Amino acid sequence: MPKEKETKKGYLKRKRNFNLDFFIWWLVTALWMVAIYIGSDIEGSANHSWNLMVFIQRKGYHLLEYFILVYLIWKSIKDLQISKENKLTILFFVSVLFAVFDEFHQTFVFGREGNLRDILIDMLSVLFFILLHKKGLK
Repeated sequence: MPKEKETKKGYLKRKRNFNLDFFIWWLVTALWMVAIYIGSDIEGSANHSWNLMVFIQRKGYHLLEYFILVYLIWKSIKDLQISKENKLTILFFVSVLFAVFDEFHQTFVFGREGNLRDILIDMLSVLFFILLHKKGLK
């Protein structure tokens, strides 16, 4: 049973078991995952000519979209009553599993391909966030 707390006016106020911030951050995270999924569902071009600037731009988008995803996951789990190491482990595995799922999904989209290189690039965002966090980012 939730604990009750007396307010300044003498009314009893129940402590909520439901954490609205937790729900909102997971909702925003899920919406971002849907946005990544929809972006991955766009047909690619059959022309796979190699252009360094296009390659850098596309992989830069990978880094940015997964850095945002990692940040959103962190905001979703940061208030859990578990150790920081466990939070970072959850963060790592949720992010990497989604990257694997995303690349697998792309194998079914015309003109796209799923590849290990993109998963590794996505993992760089995760590792960069973890490094920043260990250096003092809260």
